Amino acid sequence: MASCDKIERLRERLLVCPICMDEYKDPRLLPCHHTVCFECIGNIVRSSSTTGRLFRCPQCRTDVFVPREGIESFPISFYILSVQDELGVKRYTSSCDICQHDWMQSQFKCIDCDLDICRFCIHQHRLFHHDSCRHGIIRIESISNSAYQSSTRTCPSHSDEILQLYCSSCEKAVCITCSCEDHKTHDTMPMRKKLRQAQKQLQCELDSLIKQKQESATLIDEIQTSIDKVKESASKALDGIQERHKHLQKILEKMVTVKKETLKNEERKNLLELNTFQTDLKSYFDQLENGVNFLEELQEGDMCLELLDDFENFQKSLTDERKQLIKKRLNVNQMSFTNGVDYQLGLLDFVALKFGSLTT
Repeated sequence: MASCDKIERLRERLLVCPICMDEYKDPRLLPCHHTVCFECIGNIVRSSSTTGRLFRCPQCRTDVFVPREGIESFPISFYILSVQDELGVKRYTSSCDICQHDWMQSQFKCIDCDLDICRFCIHQHRLFHHDSCRHGIIRIESISNSAYQSSTRTCPSHSDEILQLYCSSCEKAVCITCSCEDHKTHDTMPMRKKLRQAQKQLQCELDSLIKQKQESATLIDEIQTSIDKVKESASKALDGIQERHKHLQKILEKMVTVKKETLKNEERKNLLELNTFQTDLKSYFDQLENGVNFLEELQEGDMCLELLDDFENFQKSLTDERKQLIKKRLNVNQMSFTNGVDYQLGLLDFVALKFGSLTT
């Protein structure tokens, strides 16, 4: 016993990887003379380096450069291999973490969930807890007594017995005691025979599932094609809407330009007429003011025949100019803009668009 304990201590001291804390598998020697599993080197390189060319030794923290040929270039630690040959490789043994039967040895390891799983619990774990394409489940190369069993389920009537037979008459699994009692006259068979028959049925189910999978894949492709067509048609429709928007915008801009130009021309015309009329009135006003000033400043000694003739001519000039002004009318044109009407059908569809009218 003391010798076995010593060997186990020696194994834990020399043969345990510092990364996975398990016994070395394919031990590789680093330049700093420490040993790491080949798979652990790959894991630590991927997690600690973006270039895949540098990592640190997990024991001495020395920087280790990966050779150009890859991590396969790290030499094998023949010393560790020789020690393993002398001590014997420790077989991995563990009970199932799902059914938790102490006597049920696990044969699978789920890396994602960190669970040891027996061959009876692995199927439910694969079907309901993992994507079948991406699960991290590995098989543990060990053979136990459970490999020769057909089930771990015990009989509901005899809890100390495992269901080892199948009753075809009742279509249920039974134990040996039940086959000798309630199912004595029934048609029973060994569970392994029933499982072989079920395996053939499962092969038919496999064919059916493969067919359904292909049909689903075809339908998925068709839906994806429809999605692409919808996106493409929506993109083309959006381009058409934008082009139509640009076209209508140009039309509106042209209409605005025409209306503005008409308004400015009418404004210039009205102002020209009013300014001319105003100039003529100022001239007439100045002449009236001259006549008023002349008569107000007239004295007795200034009276003469020439004065009367000149004033008579002045009056004729005023009369002619007044007649010209009377002919002209003061026309003030007020300019205004009246909004047009949008003839609408539905919420967003316009049948016609009237911009508006300009009144001068």
